Amino acid sequence: IDTTKITNGAAENVSIEELMALSSPNALLLIYGTGSVTFQAGSTLEMNGTIQVGNNNDGDPITGNLTISDDQTLVGAVELIIEGITGQGVSRVVLGDNVIANQEFTLHGLSGNGILETNSANLTLLGGTPSNFGGSLQIDGDLTLSGQGTVLNLIPTPTAESVFITPSVINGNIEISNGAQLLLGPNLIFGTQSIQPTINELNLILNGGYFGGHAQIGLSGDFSNPNLQLNSGWLVGGDFNTGEGALEFASGIGFGNLLFTNQMGIWATYDHDLGRTNTEAYIVATGLMTFGFFPGANIHVNLIEHDQWMPDNIELLILENNSGFIDPFTDLTGGNWNGTTSLVTRQLELFTNTNDTSFEQLFATIVANYAAPAEGLSSLGESLNGLIDQATIDPNSNAGELLFYLDQQATSLASYRNALSGLLPNSQFTADRVTADNMYSGVARRNIRELAIGTRGPGMIRASQLQNPVLLAALQEEDAVSTTNTQPDLLEPPKIIIQTPNAAKKDDGVFQALFGEGYGRWNDMDSVGFVAGYSARTVGVTGGWGVGLADGVTVGITTGWENTTATINEALGDVTVNSFRGTPFISWSDSDGEIERYGIFSVGGGYNTSNGDQRQKAGAVSTDYSFDMTGWEVDIEAAVGTRVPMSQSFAIQPEASIRYTILNYSGTNTDKVTNLDSDYKGDDFQFVTGRLGFGMEWLLDPFSRFTASLGWQGQYLDYGSADFMLPGGLGMTSQDGGDGSVNQFYVGTQLLFNPNWNTAISIGYEGAFGDGVSNAFTGSLILRF
Repeated sequence: IDTTKITNGAAENVSIEELMALSSPNALLLIYGTGSVTFQAGSTLEMNGTIQVGNNNDGDPITGNLTISDDQTLVGAVELIIEGITGQGVSRVVLGDNVIANQEFTLHGLSGNGILETNSANLTLLGGTPSNFGGSLQIDGDLTLSGQGTVLNLIPTPTAESVFITPSVINGNIEISNGAQLLLGPNLIFGTQSIQPTINELNLILNGGYFGGHAQIGLSGDFSNPNLQLNSGWLVGGDFNTGEGALEFASGIGFGNLLFTNQMGIWATYDHDLGRTNTEAYIVATGLMTFGFFPGANIHVNLIEHDQWMPDNIELLILENNSGFIDPFTDLTGGNWNGTTSLVTRQLELFTNTNDTSFEQLFATIVANYAAPAEGLSSLGESLNGLIDQATIDPNSNAGELLFYLDQQATSLASYRNALSGLLPNSQFTADRVTADNMYSGVARRNIRELAIGTRGPGMIRASQLQNPVLLAALQEEDAVSTTNTQPDLLEPPKIIIQTPNAAKKDDGVFQALFGEGYGRWNDMDSVGFVAGYSARTVGVTGGWGVGLADGVTVGITTGWENTTATINEALGDVTVNSFRGTPFISWSDSDGEIERYGIFSVGGGYNTSNGDQRQKAGAVSTDYSFDMTGWEVDIEAAVGTRVPMSQSFAIQPEASIRYTILNYSGTNTDKVTNLDSDYKGDDFQFVTGRLGFGMEWLLDPFSRFTASLGWQGQYLDYGSADFMLPGGLGMTSQDGGDGSVNQFYVGTQLLFNPNWNTAISIGYEGAFGDGVSNAFTGSLILRF
């Protein structure tokens, strides 16, 4: 709406009495010119978008004037822009009139440099977005800001014409809640550095919001209405973004709720590039303020990122009394302040000028501490604290660069601890895990069951019987049902079970058997403890020999070689492990004629070698190593199970097992740049894995069996400690890798073929899913004699 053709703006205006609808999304209504535009009571402005009053006009401002008399006029979400200051005037918007009292206007954004007035009307600012307003507010009512992300930066624009931009006055209350922010800048008059209050007659209600900035404010003197209700939230001292200046209560007496509890605090910002001495207060009480601090009172310093390590022990003046009254502030915290910074590696130590209950200055010292937030990595954190003196002397030294890198990652506890984990010998810790989490034990256990349990099954068909053509023909009938109620035991493929009245009697003959199996596995495992996850490829072979004795007892030994290559997540390195193992075992089986029971127990050991690359992520001092290690291993395992025939061609086999592994590695790390060697010594790594599930067996014909298995497997890992070099050759440290658990469900299939009693050939698949994924394929050969 262009009113530039109106020559007498005082006498002529544009009046809208009915409906104006702007249906386009993000619509723009532009109003400018000497004449004013008024939406009369009863009119409707229906739009979602922006109303702009006045125009900067590429440096040649044109002012505008808008009045909306009725809060029912605005329909939709509207942002208001008031632009244009000249030597003769300023753009102005008036909401409400004196005829309809207590109206409620809502805006979803406010910007520009003009004047916004209300007449007997409250104003609410929503929208969840920042608004930058360089003009003044003349609110005859309440001003409410609500909602996370709703920010009003009230920073009067310092120009030669800013004589029009007087202090903002809100005759009612300013209420800021739910994370909203009202942030103030200084009000400069006539382009000089003379400062006047940005807000006068302040009545503030703080309910979880932010209020303050670099400005003077004047408090309301209406004693019937408390001028400060600091219920919860933050009083912001100085510029919220840079920390410059101070929030000064320039006049008046504060009354109401001036108590800082664990729900209320002071917020300050420190920029080391700008610097600040301990004589420049963030909040200044020139008027009489009787702030009281209770246990848990919050003091927070937001630290602006610096281009190098920020020195330790920086002292700041948070609060100061300049009223002329002695020690008006009260400390009832008993030393229980909640002092925090934006970096978890920097803590606040708070104290007053009197160290007594009454005081007039509150100080904070920013102290570097890398151990306190490290939690389980505190041993490493203590070593880092030992580098603070070096970093203070030379922030550009390796010590300074390492601590600077960690400060950059310290915006949260999670990100800081993740950065600390990047300093650990992840490759070496992963060598522990992949060595213990091997396929050898499961492969050996399955074949021991075939040797010991399968060969000792009740009612076993002996070699001579397996050649009986009559029996073979009977077993090959479609339902494997014989006229003599024959029922095969289906758990172990090397035999066929014939159920007879004397089936419970065991064969007491002695036998021997050999097996060999090859396998390959691919897995992607999640992180455990403080150690990163990894992707790995495994190949191996396992062999064994067993002797069947009387009374269901079988003894023997298994041996194996396994090779695993793993790549650690987050580009932290890689590792190759070669393991050589041997395991004596003993097993037992028994049967009541139908249900067979068995148990297996083994104790073994191994010799392991490991080599690879390790990367310590530490910014400018990131260090790459190659390493070589050797170590030993001890494994103890027990397994139990039953086999229950359900029909003449189907059986189920519940099973459970548990294995405990302890192993140890030590060796040498070589810095790839300097070629300097450092020792690596690992503590005992402990590993427990348990399985609980069942198998399902189908007899396909007298010579073939298919098995499917399903169950749960869980692991518990304890990495123990390791001695290793800090990045940049900054000295040895010791830190454990933490502990944790892995839970997965497992599945498996196997197809076994016995061309005769002496021979069994199988192929299979095994998978595990949950906290990581694993897929494996196997192939085995068993010979009996």
